[in-house]
Amino acid sequence: MQFEFERSVSADGDDPWDVSSAGITVPSPRHACATVRAMFDTDEALSERIAAHRSVALDADHLELYPLVIAASRAERAAIARMLPSARDRTFTLREAIALSRDPLAEVDDVADLALQMNVRRGRGMVDTARKPRWSLSRTHPLDIPDAHTSSAVRHSAMLISARRHVRALQWQLRHALTS
Repeated sequence: MQFEFERSVSADGDDPWDVSSAGITVPSPRHACATVRAMFDTDEALSERIAAHRSVALDADHLELYPLVIAASRAERAAIARMLPSARDRTFTLREAIALSRDPLAEVDDVADLALQMNVRRGRGMVDTARKPRWSLSRTHPLDIPDAHTSSAVRHSAMLISARRHVRALQWQLRHALTS
């Protein structure tokens, strides 16, 4: 998510955002997978950063630095809230953040203001959390992006393409909310 967000910001000509990536469970530092590296191979500067990237474990100190925290799943969002309870109000799944950042309730001055409004909306039930129909083959909750790292290459690629689309949508909405 980090690299796609950075690429989207760069493509829009926005000032660089302070974006970071860390995992809930990181047994040891790892390189970005080959599928991710291939997705960015046409962007030389970003490709170099991805090649140098190593996964790191999330900690409370890291969380304190950011006014908005995006997780892939509700389970990760819950783990973040357990790690640092004060981060709960500014932590959202990617899909939840997209739904909650549409048309802010009032003008916002910064990302912290937007996160506050998103949390108010969440508290008012302004995000659809309905499960998929019983006949659906997917077991994934609508607010989650499944971890497909250990799935087939096709499923992993499909998940990354979907995540890329969601990251672009969130970046656009954040930019729009902060500049309107």
